[in-house]
Amino acid sequence: MKKDSWRAVAAKVAAAVILLAGCTPGGGGPAANAHILIAEHFPGGRLADGSDQFIRLYNPTGSSIELAGWSIGDGIVQATFPAGARLGPKQSIYLARNSEGFDAVMGARPQYSWAAGAATLPVLAGGEALRFGLSNGTVVLRDAEGEPIDMLAYGAPPPPGAGAWKGAPVPSPLAGEIIDRARDDAAWSALEPGPYRRDTDTAADWKQGSAWVDGRVYRPGQTWFGIPTYRAESVTAYASPDNAYEAVADVIDGARRSIDLNVYDFTQVPIAQKLAAAVRRGVEVRVLMEAGSPRQLYDQERYMAQVVMEAGGQVRWIVNDPAGGAPGRYVYNHAKYIVADGRTTLVQSENFVRHGLSQDPSFGNRGWGAIVTDTSLATYMGRVFEADWSTAYGDVMEYRAGTPYGPPAPGFVPETEVLTGTYPHPFPQFTVRGVSVTPLLSPEHTLLEAKGIQGLLHSAKESILIEQQYVQVHCAKFPKTISAMRRLFSCLFDLFRHWSQGSWSYQKEFVR
Repeated sequence: MKKDSWRAVAAKVAAAVILLAGCTPGGGGPAANAHILIAEHFPGGRLADGSDQFIRLYNPTGSSIELAGWSIGDGIVQATFPAGARLGPKQSIYLARNSEGFDAVMGARPQYSWAAGAATLPVLAGGEALRFGLSNGTVVLRDAEGEPIDMLAYGAPPPPGAGAWKGAPVPSPLAGEIIDRARDDAAWSALEPGPYRRDTDTAADWKQGSAWVDGRVYRPGQTWFGIPTYRAESVTAYASPDNAYEAVADVIDGARRSIDLNVYDFTQVPIAQKLAAAVRRGVEVRVLMEAGSPRQLYDQERYMAQVVMEAGGQVRWIVNDPAGGAPGRYVYNHAKYIVADGRTTLVQSENFVRHGLSQDPSFGNRGWGAIVTDTSLATYMGRVFEADWSTAYGDVMEYRAGTPYGPPAPGFVPETEVLTGTYPHPFPQFTVRGVSVTPLLSPEHTLLEAKGIQGLLHSAKESILIEQQYVQVHCAKFPKTISAMRRLFSCLFDLFRHWSQGSWSYQKEFVR
């Protein structure tokens, strides 16, 4: 087969760009459900007193359903809905053990509580003793006649007479995990996730129990964005270290109204200075940085934040610090993107550090990036940024002097040396126009069978080109990934066979 020129390859990459902002279905098919569903159950674990337990009910039908006299419980204790309770078509309601506990983990008020809540919040009758187990339990929804409408058993079989559950229970959730009902990912739309799969009252109804476990640990506060496709005005592809610094600098320098930057690791001083200059010319600048925990922060990062803050910008840190009382929505905020002026979106693989955004293109990491000009995509990514920027969930901290999230230690001198090497940097930026762009977000999209990375790999007809720092062995759980990757690795394995068996031993299992 004739080899493509770098320009042809760049055009193909840009035309098929997928923005990454880190499963064979089991159970019933996607037929419509005709009754209210238990859609989520959070057994708790974030708050020591158990007041953070909650349940989400969803009405998949086209009609409003009267809930007066219905009840939710554990198969033994049932809490009853008050008069006037109703669930609208295609709507959800949250039921919480305690409204204040729910607010602490979800950043909002529930519609009902079953044990305690605000004075203005409806409380289900008889629920004071209702408390679900963290690792095992049963959730039963009954109608006004006491007939079971839906149920969930996790970690252990349900008690006798609780309902018509069939087979083994859903496996016990991880600490802080929401037990989430399985969706039909092939029907995931531009606006919302796919519909729930047909209810069977078995473990296959739930992601934790189905054969298509997608690897996502769903925690309170995580997002569920749709998967739209936009026709972008232009897409500019660039490479690191060839011109990544130039690409990022041009977007920042060209902004006139707003810059929202979400970044995992940020230590490149000239970029912070450019953000500060943007603030001084009247641009609203917001920077969200990964902190992990205060013990993982170092002064070079704090210095970046200080430069932006002292110019008049805003900086927040997203954390995951269970030991410090701030468990995160995500394991890491691993994003690297900019939304500028509500029109331009930049996303790249490399962190905003000296070897990721090298001022001298003769040295640095190999990476890639894309600048997309499209107001619809920028609006979408702006919504993503706002969701992550929110302080409602207790895992986003304001930059503040006198705290671990403030400035560096007195007398700190930042690293500013320009690193150089011998790389010839042969790849210029390349722009194509009028191309389709589909954003994929982690964790909600990346492992979807039909529309995520698995679907992309499985759709390949001629070639699969992958440049990746590492591939986790757990990817072998996902059938379509295996199907596509087998074709790739089976061709390459003989070539790599002489390499260390310690490094490649798992690939033998991966490609069988």
